[in-house]
Amino acid sequence: MKIVILTSKNHIYANFALNKLIKDGVFNNHTIKVFEQDRLLPNKSNVKGVLCYLKSAGMYYVALQIAKQFLFNACRYVSARVNNRKSFYFPYYKNALPNFCRKRFQRKALGSTFDYIKKSKPDLILSIFSKEIIPKSIIQIPIIGCVNLHPALLPFYRGISPTFWCLANGEQKTGITLHYIDAGIDTGAIISQKEIDIKEVMTEHALYMRCAKEGAKLVSDFLYQLKNNTNALRQTIENSKEGNYYRLPSKRAVNQFYKHGYRFFLLNEFMGHSKNIF
Repeated sequence: MKIVILTSKNHIYANFALNKLIKDGVFNNHTIKVFEQDRLLPNKSNVKGVLCYLKSAGMYYVALQIAKQFLFNACRYVSARVNNRKSFYFPYYKNALPNFCRKRFQRKALGSTFDYIKKSKPDLILSIFSKEIIPKSIIQIPIIGCVNLHPALLPFYRGISPTFWCLANGEQKTGITLHYIDAGIDTGAIISQKEIDIKEVMTEHALYMRCAKEGAKLVSDFLYQLKNNTNALRQTIENSKEGNYYRLPSKRAVNQFYKHGYRFFLLNEFMGHSKNIF
């Protein structure tokens, strides 16, 4: 099967999920092309993206997210060098996957990759925590369709930063959803879901890592079903029009997040493999 993967270049959890899929051999019998988005927000420069977050969530939130990204890049760099580029955060180590191609697209350029994707003749397009809204012209290319991983239990918590909003709202559970992509935002038919208990979660990072781990399993199961069950395409759940949609984190929500006793990350979470996550 020919699969095009749309993802985000420096997204911690996209990197982890993709690495797990590669290491588990999920893509071994497929031809893979990865297109990476490298912007903080779609259709905006990274400077404008940071300004949007500053306006909405405040300086403290942005500073912590920058610090988390710095830790991620530092730990990925060190681990990749020490372990011959086999970091659990770094999926692109040498000889990781046969028939593998990786490209990067800039802001406002997903539409311009149309020709590349069309020439690839993919059977399936897989979005792994991509930040882009995929245009109809691309959705219509693959025979099987476009599917997306969303770190929440749809139809609830559509939109941006669902793991943050679940914690800020004091939810007791969340989950990960694999669903088809349609013209709406996180509104396509649901393929599968996995519920995740939040009770013992202390940080957003830990929750997102659990979502990424369980999400990789959903993708693996889906590809297995496609290979062995021709009815897999029809076995979907309606994505109800009810539910809710969230935008960028707000300053008020950040305060709520802390009042519930959560943190965005802990330093030791980047220093090794946590048993609670892996």
